[in-house]
Amino acid sequence: MKRKISKRKERELKRKAAEEAKGHLTWSQRQRVNDHKIKLPPAQKKVKLAYAGKAGTANLAADERLVKALGRMRVALPMKRSPSSWKPRGKSGRRLYESFINHWGVKYTVPKFMYEVFFLENSRYHKLFTALAQGGSLRKAMKKYFYIPMTKKMVHLFTRVVGAWTVPQAARLAQVKAWGGSLALGKAIARCQLGDEHTDHDEEEFRADMVHWFCRQVMLEPSAVQPVADFLLHLRAADPTTSMKGRTLTATMERMEEWHAQLAKAKAKGEFPASGIRDGEYKFKRRDDFDVWTISEILTAKELAAEGRYLKHCVLSYRYSIERGSCAIFSMRKNGMREITIEVRIRKDQMSSVVQARGRYNRPPTKWSEGSSLAGQERIV
Repeated sequence: MKRKISKRKERELKRKAAEEAKGHLTWSQRQRVNDHKIKLPPAQKKVKLAYAGKAGTANLAADERLVKALGRMRVALPMKRSPSSWKPRGKSGRRLYESFINHWGVKYTVPKFMYEVFFLENSRYHKLFTALAQGGSLRKAMKKYFYIPMTKKMVHLFTRVVGAWTVPQAARLAQVKAWGGSLALGKAIARCQLGDEHTDHDEEEFRADMVHWFCRQVMLEPSAVQPVADFLLHLRAADPTTSMKGRTLTATMERMEEWHAQLAKAKAKGEFPASGIRDGEYKFKRRDDFDVWTISEILTAKELAAEGRYLKHCVLSYRYSIERGSCAIFSMRKNGMREITIEVRIRKDQMSSVVQARGRYNRPPTKWSEGSSLAGQERIV
């Protein structure tokens, strides 16, 4: 039965609900208003955007994705300055979006990639942005919400990460730099499964040990990080007591090759759910003919095994990730011949992206990737 409240209490809740429209309420106050389901007068029911009527903000108001992101920002980030005093900077919707957030509640400099967090509905990312923007402890926020322990040096390096990275990926880049690894190694680690988000404290301890181990392997090529990481995470999934103590690069590479041989002999059965990303066909003119390049999604375990056998890599180990819907594998072919295997990371609350592409023997497709965003960061699909 709904609890009755006095008229005085109802007026107070209406006032607080009106303040909520301006971003003044705390989370607990908003909950009290929502619990009583107070109906606001028509004038207060429609929350007008704070930038409505401002000259030069048409590009911002026309982008529905940016408007929704600002709505999430308004709820998560406490207001420090009145929206009425905002002076728009920039002409594009994206520049205006960042300008408004900076005016609303940013006190300290925030990395460019952090402005992407409001496109997500995950409140953990919003709380991390608040900690960065308003002088909170980034170390505590990373450990609490992402289970990633960071030193003061890592926090300093995290705020200086440049590029379109996710929060976990930027944390890996900071860890690698702090432990003496190269930028190429950091990018390789961030793009592999070590750069994925997870919610397990014990798992993070193992992954941090893996990152530290990679930084100590000075003879390891960055292009070998992905297959080695896949193998080590496979061992961890099979045996949760697996650790990095006493592990050498030579022995690890030998065991990885044995594992690849087992995968090549394995008989795979079953079908995978489609990702919804369309296949493609492209024609490139030669002197007297055309080269036809096709990109098609692999939807059966048998085809996945055939891809791995032909190109001599461990793509079959991604079977369980495909079945969970966390990634999709595509085969790029030239005139019907397999050339490149592409992994697309599927993210439900944001755009999916290409995280790696491998040719025969796990070699990177150099000529293609040098001219694309894969050479420095992820490619959005």
